[in-house]
Amino acid sequence: MRNIELMVIGAQKAGTTSLSNYLGEHPSLLNPLCMEFTWFNQAGETTEGLGAFMARYYPAVTESSIRYIAKMSNLYRYRARLAALYEHFPNCQLALVVRDPVQRAYSAYRMACFDGWMTFDPGYMAELLRTGKPGDMLYDRFVGYGLYAEALEEVWSIFPREQVHVFRFEDLKRDMGLSAARFVWFAAPLTVIIALLMFSNFRYYSFKTLPQREDGKVAFKWIAIPMLALVTIALAPPQAMLAIGLIYVVSGPVMTLLLRRRLQDRRAVVKAENK
Repeated sequence: MRNIELMVIGAQKAGTTSLSNYLGEHPSLLNPLCMEFTWFNQAGETTEGLGAFMARYYPAVTESSIRYIAKMSNLYRYRARLAALYEHFPNCQLALVVRDPVQRAYSAYRMACFDGWMTFDPGYMAELLRTGKPGDMLYDRFVGYGLYAEALEEVWSIFPREQVHVFRFEDLKRDMGLSAARFVWFAAPLTVIIALLMFSNFRYYSFKTLPQREDGKVAFKWIAIPMLALVTIALAPPQAMLAIGLIYVVSGPVMTLLLRRRLQDRRAVVKAENK
């Protein structure tokens, strides 16, 4: 059983899922096939061992360079679960993502209403602050998860401080904004080019029919190619969709140039025969 080398334990609605997904894009980091690594939530309450749980959710890999990472939001609030994590993976690095407590609480409340197990009330949060107390499920979910200072002391009492890394949601969001701003310089001219191609005379394949052989049957490759495309999209949706889109955009000018060259060659042949 491999070690989990990084666990994202930040607050709910603080960007933990996004951070975990972004890290998982690195070729040397591997996320499990579950959004939340829940084994430590139920340690001692399940007969399934940690090794079996990991074998079920981590794809089988043989490369020694692959490092396992995982995410369990709000884990920082539960000492017993942190202790279980440290017992099994004492060298695990922790990424604690925090967010402005008020905005995080309101975002979590809105998600609960969206999921349908609460009904939105504009005055609910104010009433909760007046009447709620630690130990109440909703108070802990919306208010308690934002008490980062005491939670961090709890984490430091189990894990060495050098293994605990705290990130602010606002800083991560700001950096993502800068990345998006840089992407605009690529996306803006590409959008203009694609818009102009829509009104151009370049010929694009419509996919209304498949190329047929002389006997009227469709070649097997024209059935296999769409299947391979679907598999590629399933393995890496964003990259595959971008690549397919760019290939299709370029295919129009390329097909048009090839057709014009063939037409010129035919004209040259006809002209030579007429002489």
